Amino acid sequence: MEAAVRAFTSLGEDVSWNVVAEHDVAFHRGVFVAAGSPRLLRTFDEVSAELRLLIAQLRPTYAGVADLAHEHALLLATARAGDPARARSAWNEHFDHSERFFLDLIRERDLWTSPASTR
Repeated sequence: MEAAVRAFTSLGEDVSWNVVAEHDVAFHRGVFVAAGSPRLLRTFDEVSAELRLLIAQLRPTYAGVADLAHEHALLLATARAGDPARARSAWNEHFDHSERFFLDLIRERDLWTSPASTR
């Protein structure tokens, strides 16, 4: 996780979002490596391609690469702090942010594709 955060925070703002997604996935993969569960890691690896696609969609929700990298550095800091409740809260906020974005995107799409739409 530490190496992934260092690499993530060293990215420049001009890097492609595909590279950003790779660093984001590497960080989350590091969590499963740290957990020490081969089964969880295998499951994560199986869905990581889908995760990359989702991360690519999140680009408009961040001011830039540094914003997303900083969010992951904070997640690492809360994991290190040894306060499970605080760490859980930070991780929930991280995932809830993405969930809200995708739910809004689905609602927007449904508005445009519903038969009652007056585009």
